[in-house]
Amino acid sequence: MLVAFAATLWLPNLLTQGMFMDGVFNALLGLNLANGVGSFWAPLTADYAQPNYWDNPQLSPFFLSLYYKAIGPYYWVDKLYPLTLAILQLILIALGWRLYFGSRPDIKQYYWLPAMLWLLIPLTSWGYSSNVMECTMTIFTTLAILLFLIYLRTGKLLLLYATGGGLFILLALLTKGPVALFPLTAPLFFLYAEKELRWQKAVAYMAVQLTATVIAFAAVFSRPDAANFLQHYLDGQLLRSLT
Repeated sequence: MLVAFAATLWLPNLLTQGMFMDGVFNALLGLNLANGVGSFWAPLTADYAQPNYWDNPQLSPFFLSLYYKAIGPYYWVDKLYPLTLAILQLILIALGWRLYFGSRPDIKQYYWLPAMLWLLIPLTSWGYSSNVMECTMTIFTTLAILLFLIYLRTGKLLLLYATGGGLFILLALLTKGPVALFPLTAPLFFLYAEKELRWQKAVAYMAVQLTATVIAFAAVFSRPDAANFLQHYLDGQLLRSLT
């Protein structure tokens, strides 16, 4: 039922040609990477007057370039890639519901409900049909939250799950920048709903997760080419947007 509902809602937009500008840049950079034009830390566009692109990290175009290499430079690859991500996201949403309500079989069986609500959001359909980079980022942010849900239910291996969550947050940062940081606050939202979750454990989880993110971030951007990209990204995109 859920598959039929999703197909009816999404396929008319998903199978059409054309995308929002952000999706076009995602596709352009991915195709350039597939063709050996530019690199992960020095992306290039088709604008020969100003070819360097510093507006976004390149993890999403990198994954998209793998699709181009495997399938070819067809327009529908720009639709197939986000469709794959959408299916994976639906699975993760259902898994999160089943994890959280694992001890409540009467509620656990309705794992399709949050997936359907997610499908009903107009911006969701638009984002995936437009192949925006947030489609890739969402996979990593959701995985970070799923690791916290596992810890919430088991109460064990805080260091392992929080560190893993921090690494997923780093991957999300490498996809879309600081907007990917919100999973760091996830434990705070469960303090009121989970009596077993003490604030000390929530703060400890957040601290370990943040520490893992910072250490991994520092390790990645210690390379000269990565540091060069970061400097251009901060000066040309992030700080300019904030000011």
